[in-house]
Amino acid sequence: MNDRNQRTSLTEYFKTNTQDPDARNLLYADFPLHYTWNKNTKKWNKRKRGGCIGRIFMVHPSEGERYYLRLLLTKVKGARSFEELKSVNGIMYTTFKKSAQQRGFLENDNEYRQCMIEAKEFQMPSQLRDLFATLLVFGNITDVQQLWNENFNAMAEDFMHKGISEGQYQIQAVLQSLNIFLQRHARTVIDYDLPELILETEIENLSKILLEELSYYIAPEDLAKANTLNEAQRIVFNEVLNLINQDKGGVLFIDGPAGSGKTYVYDCLLSHIRSNHQIALAVASSGIAALLLHGGRTAHSRFKIPIIIDENATCNIKKGTDLAILLQKAVLIIWDEAPMLHRHVFEAVDKTLRDIMENNFPFGNKIFLFGGDFRQVLPIISKGTRAQIVNASFNKSYLWPHIRIFSLTTNIRISKAINNKTKTFADYLLRIGNGTEPTIENDLIRLPDEIIIRSQNNEDHINLLINAVYPNLTKNILNTAFITERAILTSLNSDVDEINERIITICPGNQYTYYSFDSTTEDNLNLFPVEYLNSLTPPGLPPHILSLKVVKSQDMMKSSETEIPTDGFDEFTIPDDNDIELFEDS
Repeated sequence: MNDRNQRTSLTEYFKTNTQDPDARNLLYADFPLHYTWNKNTKKWNKRKRGGCIGRIFMVHPSEGERYYLRLLLTKVKGARSFEELKSVNGIMYTTFKKSAQQRGFLENDNEYRQCMIEAKEFQMPSQLRDLFATLLVFGNITDVQQLWNENFNAMAEDFMHKGISEGQYQIQAVLQSLNIFLQRHARTVIDYDLPELILETEIENLSKILLEELSYYIAPEDLAKANTLNEAQRIVFNEVLNLINQDKGGVLFIDGPAGSGKTYVYDCLLSHIRSNHQIALAVASSGIAALLLHGGRTAHSRFKIPIIIDENATCNIKKGTDLAILLQKAVLIIWDEAPMLHRHVFEAVDKTLRDIMENNFPFGNKIFLFGGDFRQVLPIISKGTRAQIVNASFNKSYLWPHIRIFSLTTNIRISKAINNKTKTFADYLLRIGNGTEPTIENDLIRLPDEIIIRSQNNEDHINLLINAVYPNLTKNILNTAFITERAILTSLNSDVDEINERIITICPGNQYTYYSFDSTTEDNLNLFPVEYLNSLTPPGLPPHILSLKVVKSQDMMKSSETEIPTDGFDEFTIPDDNDIELFEDS
C-alpha cells in the first residue's frame, strides 16, 4: 500500500512535532492557526498568512478508546506518536483511557478515598459521617458503595451494639446520621448507592430538622449581650420580641451601613429566642454573610429558591414536608444582606409561605427581620441599565410598602477605631452611598489622592497594584498576618483570574496544574464538546485549568452550606504525590 495513503492529518501532526520544535507548543486543534494541510501531499506546511480555526470531530464517550484519544489531543501539546500519548512520566500505559486517568483528565475516587483515610487518623466517627455526607452532596463519587465499604466500620464505631442485630443496627444508625445531613440539601440516602434505610427508622427522623433547630446551646455571655445594645438597636430588639409575644406577624427591615451593629442585633435575638426553646432561623443572601450568623445558611439553601427566577417563581417546598413544618413553627426568620438579591427572590418566598401558612398576609404572616445596606451591593443584572437594576431591587417589590424600616446610624466599628483615617474614609464611603459626594460628570466621583496608586514610567497597572497591596510578596508569603489582612477586590471574574495568575507566578514553589471534570446530562451529551464545556467559567466556579503552588498549608474556613460546626477550619494541602486533600482540623 502507498505510504501516502496511510498518512493522515493526525499522523503528520505527530511527524511535524518530531521535526519542528515550534510545533510542540501547540495542541492538535490549534495546528491550523499556524500550519496549513495540503490534501495532495498530505503534509503540514507553515502558514504564511492568516489563520484558520481547527475543529476535531465529535466523538461520543460510548466509542471508548476513540473518545479518550480525542480527549488527550485536546489537552496534550506536541505529541509525537500514539505511544507518546499513552505515556505518562516515562510509563507507557496500554490504553488511552489509562493515560487520561493518570494525567488527571478523568474522574476517579482517589481524592475521596485519600480524604477519608486522612480524616480517620484524627476525626471522631460523627465527624467522619458528616464528612462522608459532604462528599456525597458536593463531590462526584463514581463508586459510592466501595467508599461506604471502606469507611463503614470507622463511621459506626461510636454506636452501641443493640437493635435487631449488631450489624444491622450499626448500618441503620449510620444511615440515619447520613440522612439527617443529606435532608438539609434536599437529598436522602435513597439517592445514592447505599444500603436500604428501613422505613420505620426513616419515619423516626422526620422531626430531626426540628430537633436540630431546638438544640442550640446558648451561653450565658451570649444572652448578656442584649444588655449592651444601644438605643437604636434596643428599639429593634424590643419590637421583634413584642411581635413574638403578641403572636402577631410583621415584616421589619434594619437599614444601616457596615459597622452599625446589624449582626449584633441578630445575634441577640437568636440567643434570646433559642434560649426559650423557640425556633429562630437565620439566613443570608451570601455564604460569607451566613457564616457570621449562628446557625446561618444561605437563603437559597434554606428556602429552596430556584436558580432561574422570575415574577412567577415559587420555592421548591411542599406542604407537609419537614422543611414546611419547620417554617410553620419558626417564630422569627432573620435575613441578612437582603438588598443584594432580586426582588423576585423575596416574592417567590412570599408566595410559598402564603401557601404553606394558608395565610394571605405578606410572607404568610410570619415575622421577618430583613437587614442590609442599599448603599452597597445591589442585585446583579447582566448588562443591565441603571433603571433595570433599580427596578430589580427589593424596595421596588410589591412587598416593600408592608415593611417597617428601622435605621442604625451609629458606626460602632468606627467609634472604636484609633486611626482618624479610618473614620475619614468611612465618612467618604457613606457620602457616596447617600449620593451627597460631589460628582465630576455622569455620576463619576473623584477619588482621594491618598488611595490612588499612580503608575511610574508606564508600569503595568496590574503589577503595580499587586506590588502595592502585597509588597515584597516572596519574602512575606509565609507571614499569615500579612496575607490575611489584605486583599484585591474587583467586580469582574476575568480580572480576578488574571490577578490570581500573576500572583501565582510571583510566588515561590513548585507549580501544579489541575483540570476540572466537566460534563452534561446524558440527553445533551452530543450537543457540547468537552473542550467547549472546559472553556466555560460560570460565576462562583474556578477555571477549568487551576494552577497552584505549594507554599505551606493554608487554613480555609468551611462553607456554611455543609452545616458542620464552623468553629474549626479545613486544611488544604498538596502533598508530594500531587493529590489534593481536604480535611478538618481537630
